[in-house]
Amino acid sequence: MNIIFRYISMSFIKLFVICNCSFLLVYLTIDFMGQFWKLSARGIPLPEVSLYFTLKIPLILSQITPMATLLSTLLTLGLLSRNSEITIMKSCGISIFYISVPILALSLLISVFSLGMNEYLLPHTNKKVKEIERYRPGRVSSKTFIKRNEIWYFGKSNIVNIDLLVMEEKQLRGVTILQLGKDKKVKRRIDAKKARWDSGKWLFSEGVIRHFENSLKVETFREKEIPLEEKFSDFTVVVRSSEEMTFRELKKHIEKLKHMGLDYNRYMVDLMAKIAFPLVNFILPLLGIPFALKTGRSAGIAAGVGISIVIGFSYWVTMAFNISLGHAALLPPFFAAFGSNIIFTLAGIIALLNVKS
Repeated sequence: MNIIFRYISMSFIKLFVICNCSFLLVYLTIDFMGQFWKLSARGIPLPEVSLYFTLKIPLILSQITPMATLLSTLLTLGLLSRNSEITIMKSCGISIFYISVPILALSLLISVFSLGMNEYLLPHTNKKVKEIERYRPGRVSSKTFIKRNEIWYFGKSNIVNIDLLVMEEKQLRGVTILQLGKDKKVKRRIDAKKARWDSGKWLFSEGVIRHFENSLKVETFREKEIPLEEKFSDFTVVVRSSEEMTFRELKKHIEKLKHMGLDYNRYMVDLMAKIAFPLVNFILPLLGIPFALKTGRSAGIAAGVGISIVIGFSYWVTMAFNISLGHAALLPPFFAAFGSNIIFTLAGIIALLNVKS
């Protein structure tokens, strides 16, 4: 039994490496022809262009690996069927499920590796790729973008609304602060035209303070130092792509958006997708095994490629549709990210149970 396990595993690994390298070569060639002249025309130095395509390899691998895993599954079982090895194994009492175990085990390992790569490598390479894409000779390219207007912040005892945030001057304009008591009722409201963060202190200008604790009391001021538990950095949120953040960074980013009173639904969907997408490396082979076993000896390379395209395309369309619904808040984040995984996993299990063992 161990010999058969190793034999199927080695066959799968060889085909997986060949498929992955082939897909990577084709992808890089097409991408090179489309992007090289655009980058060169903007005056980007050749070493930076070379670095650009090198750093894109992890992203390309994350996109092509599921298809390579599926095609390797179909070809492995297709070749075993063509050589009558599947028939011999079955006649020796080896079940279809045992024959499938090496492929599923390796597919699961690929999913775990892909998950690790998405967490520890891809965010850093994607960030550098974006910086090169934004590069303009003779101009300072802003590497970060800050949310600057219509900001809400929900602190422990303060609710803050800011019309405009001026990063260069560490200044807030059009500020309204509702200070809450222990009973969560508003005890004081501060309205100010400006608020400046200076040497660890808040200096408010041209404002009004309304006290509501016992009776209404109105206080106006031209400039006044008002102690707040929040710092200037608490009101800044960097607008970044989910692809440029790790799972932990994205989770912290969502928490900050909650405190800022900003919409975080899109990022929540992307957070779930960071876990859901790598699992496709296991799910597609699970669905591909029944197809390979049913086609039997008739399955060749062309048939394997055709089936891979159909299954892969169906998954991408379903995944993209669900993600778009999630971004539009028409689906809960979990179902937006994992919906296609659930559908294709159930389809794979049902199809595998219907295969004659």
